[in-house]
Amino acid sequence: MDDLATIRRQLLHAREGRQRLIERAGAAGRTVLFASANIPGRDKCPPGVGRLLWQAAEDIARALPSELVDRGQDRLGPFAIFTVGLPPDPVKRATMKIESSLPAGRLLDLDVYGLPGRQVDRVAIGAPTRACLVCDRPAVEC
Repeated sequence: MDDLATIRRQLLHAREGRQRLIERAGAAGRTVLFASANIPGRDKCPPGVGRLLWQAAEDIARALPSELVDRGQDRLGPFAIFTVGLPPDPVKRATMKIESSLPAGRLLDLDVYGLPGRQVDRVAIGAPTRACLVCDRPAVEC
């Protein structure tokens, strides 16, 4: 079993790799939508998570003028990257609807990035912050 320090290094390495993919996808000047799972604990890919993410990917393809540019799985779990032919704000609103429409949508992170690779959060479009899965604090703080 991996020790905590090893797991932390693996998670950090995966985050850095994802950031590079997001930056590469946004280089063409389009809005980037990064879909991933929000799973607490060490196991970031329990049974059913992949299916949840691919359901969200299908919903994204139906709701937005998007192109799937990459997908995979790393130490943080499965992910998919889309470029979208709309400004970031309406894309963020659409992703919030997708997250709320799925029974396990709270376990999704549909992150939207505008130019130059800046993440558009809920507050930026006038929506309340997302609460942590286990407490009342904003999720981004936990």
